[in-house]
Amino acid sequence: MLSWIDLPQGAASATWSPDGKNILATSYDRHPDEIEFVNANTRYGTKGVSPRSGFFIVDATTMTARFNSVPRGDKQAAHPRNDFRWASPNLITGEANDALSFDLDGEARAMPSGHVELSEDKAGRAGLSPNGKLLAGPAGMPTKVIDRASGFEAGTQPVLELLAWADDEHVIALGCEDRCANEFRNALVLVSVDGREVTRLSSYREDGGSDATWHPILTLR
Repeated sequence: MLSWIDLPQGAASATWSPDGKNILATSYDRHPDEIEFVNANTRYGTKGVSPRSGFFIVDATTMTARFNSVPRGDKQAAHPRNDFRWASPNLITGEANDALSFDLDGEARAMPSGHVELSEDKAGRAGLSPNGKLLAGPAGMPTKVIDRASGFEAGTQPVLELLAWADDEHVIALGCEDRCANEFRNALVLVSVDGREVTRLSSYREDGGSDATWHPILTLR
């Protein structure tokens, strides 16, 4: 079913909340992708402050939208598009250098201690767990898995990269030998979300970065 929701002002970057109850749309009073070249080395999105005016929260059940205005600041906007995104089902945040977070009523809020930013576009290869509750993080030892509902870490894993979910509690990953003195000597492993269980599934590759060695191909069964 296709639904159309009229908004009283321009909006962009509509995204679903992690719990699927709301839609977030960042509002702009000018086109957020327009760039003005001042000279060969300098460009700005507008001659004034950021065109971002706030954000809409759309209730997915009632299809009603409420607008929350946000401060624009007083600096010229070199990058006019600065979409808000979900940090958790009840917290909205801007870009990393934005330092602004709001609740669904537009009230400024500090990020909770220990909160991990929720950003599926920066997730690792494994992506979402089968039940959709967990999000695998990017490569880098240790790896991490994020609880989508809270935005907090569900666990860290002593492996190099999370490749694919085996079930809702275990991930197939690349893990290196012993204490990882050589990250290129690695193997396929099965690791639990809490990182306490690691089971090797294959032989070690002598040089995982070489095209001459084997590379895993994982498919749904």
